[in-house]
Amino acid sequence: MFASSSFVFTPLGETWFKLDQSLGTLTLNTLQAIIQRYVHPAVWDPFFVTILGAPGWLVFGILGSLFLFLGRTRSHKRFMNVEGL
Repeated sequence: MFASSSFVFTPLGETWFKLDQSLGTLTLNTLQAIIQRYVHPAVWDPFFVTILGAPGWLVFGILGSLFLFLGRTRSHKRFMNVEGL
């Protein structure tokens, strides 16, 4: 990871799998079972597999941008009503 002379984009699924193995948890397998059993099996394959195949920085960058957009403060009216003068 640090010894390569170029950028390496690790998929989110690979990072999550390695983290699961090092911590001894099974969150990725549990998430797959819950989605396939309680939501629908077709949701796992096209949607979550695509997200897990994307680079981790991209997934978290999109999520962070979405949260910034949703948490922004609303701007006030910039122009006064002519009748209010």
